[in-house]
Amino acid sequence: MYLAQFESEHGTLVAASCRWSGAKVPSVSAQLSSLLFQHPVPDLAVRLQNNAGARSLTLIASAPVGDSAAVTQLLSAVTAAAPEGLTLAGSAQEFDRITTDFPAHHLRLDTRSYHHGGQPLACGFQLHPFFRWIDEHQLGAWQGHFRHQRTTEDVERRTRHYLSRLQLEKPFSDRVRQLQELLAARCLAPGWLGEEFLALNSTSALTDTQKHLQDHFTETFGRMGFTESPLVAEDADEWLSSGLHPARLENTLPSPNILGASWFDSAQLTSLLTTAWHTPAAARPSGTAPIFISYASADYSTAEKICSILEQQGRRCWLAPRDINNSLLPYPVAIETAIGTACAVVVVMSSAANLSVHIPREVDLAIERRLPIIPLRIQDILPAGQLNYLLRTCQWVEAHHRDIQDAIAEIRVRLGSAS
Repeated sequence: MYLAQFESEHGTLVAASCRWSGAKVPSVSAQLSSLLFQHPVPDLAVRLQNNAGARSLTLIASAPVGDSAAVTQLLSAVTAAAPEGLTLAGSAQEFDRITTDFPAHHLRLDTRSYHHGGQPLACGFQLHPFFRWIDEHQLGAWQGHFRHQRTTEDVERRTRHYLSRLQLEKPFSDRVRQLQELLAARCLAPGWLGEEFLALNSTSALTDTQKHLQDHFTETFGRMGFTESPLVAEDADEWLSSGLHPARLENTLPSPNILGASWFDSAQLTSLLTTAWHTPAAARPSGTAPIFISYASADYSTAEKICSILEQQGRRCWLAPRDINNSLLPYPVAIETAIGTACAVVVVMSSAANLSVHIPREVDLAIERRLPIIPLRIQDILPAGQLNYLLRTCQWVEAHHRDIQDAIAEIRVRLGSAS
């Protein structure tokens, strides 16, 4: 195993890499995914790529030189559990070949884009939900850099102070303030700080992707008052090829809401890898009307898991952003068309759903079309505001206290043969 070295202002860092390619790449096991996020020392970069139909998954693990043993232990464990098609870099040339093989046009998610009255704002927008769209259109790669973050006394103190200040000063509109509270509260649990990038194959792919992301952003966070998506088009070669986490260059932690906007827990990351490459569109269930899945952006990993399980069981689903823009329809038209052809709507209910602007619109359209509506509660929380009115006669399916598979089985019983 080759360990590359990188010099930074904080000392020497080491990195090792491996790549899967071939037919078995989409079926990354839950065991392997869980293994990756049980080793808290190294930073871990994950690249999912589709190059003209050839899929690959690249891992780059890095750490300070004093923790190099943690890097080798992680990659050794991954190698032992890996599906066939693994290449582990054993030389500088192999390391460079594996880590620098990505498209030339880059987008970076900037979680620090927004300010209001001199105070930092965050919206919680994420890039990984769009990888399926990029994969199906063979446009390039998504790369996430994840750094384990403990909930220290300092982080907890700063977070609770921030939450108290939001309640006292109320610096933003109610909906935006509640969003900041939701994001900041994530810091009170152990997790991983994520930095996300897209690498696109051409200038036209870059332009198409920017438009696709902006359309989705406008119809979600844009309706809360955020005007532009927090995306930056810039050369990210240094980050993409080294796998280093940008937080290593920072001497202080950002505001808790900004920190929370890039916060992932281990379950989210495991779900991301196991479901990122879902069944290709041509192989998905067909012949029946789809189940429309309505969810808040923060609950994407749960919505994707619901979609994956239902489709594995032969029930077709419609999930944004995966299924948006395949027909080049404007976002609102695509949503309305999808609900118009659906057999039912499953609403993923959570604290984030209560802040969503688009979920009430989707539920209202479903009521207008007299579709069965099944709220799936993934948190022990009741609907608020407009959702409280719209869902008041619906029978819940509880998922917050039991396995999601059992909850989905109940959904299937409730739907019966709806089509």
